[in-house]
Amino acid sequence: MDSPQRRFLNEFGEGVYHLGFESPDLGVAESRARALGLAVIARGRRDDGSGFCYFDTRDHAGVTLELRKSQ
Repeated sequence: MDSPQRRFLNEFGEGVYHLGFESPDLGVAESRARALGLAVIARGRRDDGSGFCYFDTRDHAGVTLELRKSQ
C-alpha cells in the first residue's frame, strides 16, 4: 500500500522517518506551521479534536515533522 512511510522505506531503507510532538490544540499548531510555509503531507482528525498532521520538512530538517493531539 502506498504511504509516505512506505515511500521513505523504499527510498532510504530503515531509519528515522519522523519526529512527533504533542500539541494541546492541533488546529492552532497546524495553522502556525502552515503560516511558516510548511506543507502538509498527511493529516487526520477525530470528532473529539485528537489527530495528527505530518509536514514536509525532510529537505530542511532531515526528518518529517508530526504534530499530534491525543484524546
